[in-house]
Amino acid sequence: MRQLRYPAGWWSYGLLLLLLGTLLFAAAVGALARPRQQTDAPAAESAAADVAAGKLRFFVTTANVTGAAADSSCPDRYHMAALWEIFDTSELAYAGDLPQAKTRADQGAGPVAGWWGWVRTGIDSSVANVAGQANCANWTSSTGGQYGTIAQLTNIWTAGGVAISPWRAQTWSCSGIAPVWCVIDTYETFLPFTTK
Repeated sequence: MRQLRYPAGWWSYGLLLLLLGTLLFAAAVGALARPRQQTDAPAAESAAADVAAGKLRFFVTTANVTGAAADSSCPDRYHMAALWEIFDTSELAYAGDLPQAKTRADQGAGPVAGWWGWVRTGIDSSVANVAGQANCANWTSSTGGQYGTIAQLTNIWTAGGVAISPWRAQTWSCSGIAPVWCVIDTYETFLPFTTK
């Protein structure tokens, strides 16, 4: 039987090419994955820290919508906030790391001030021109002459207090456009636990 002969060291060249190909493939996959990780990592880390601290995340959107679109304008895992869900901002964390969130130069880690947004009222359907009652017919109307409620954290610190300080509210035409206050769904923030 005749034995095949290969040039000396042929297997080391093949192994070297295989190793080089594997490294190039890994580098290409890493380069494709890197931008997404860099973009999502800060938001994920911020959300995890807020959850660990027991704080709900909230924000006001950069996008403006009519009253009829207000209740469907928050991103996945968030919903349009009722004022009473976000009233005490010391118990909340502003989600300024989200691309949909409005940010301002001097807000630090807190929420933006002086920025109006649609907010739920917690009452039945109404288009009355009364802040705290008006809700664009339960956020279905974009008709002029009908009203919804918008709210902002005041940026006028020397003004007299109002019933909902530090918040201010007013009515806004349902045909007008405004940002929306959003708050995270509570089932996303609290982890289940078991007791013995």
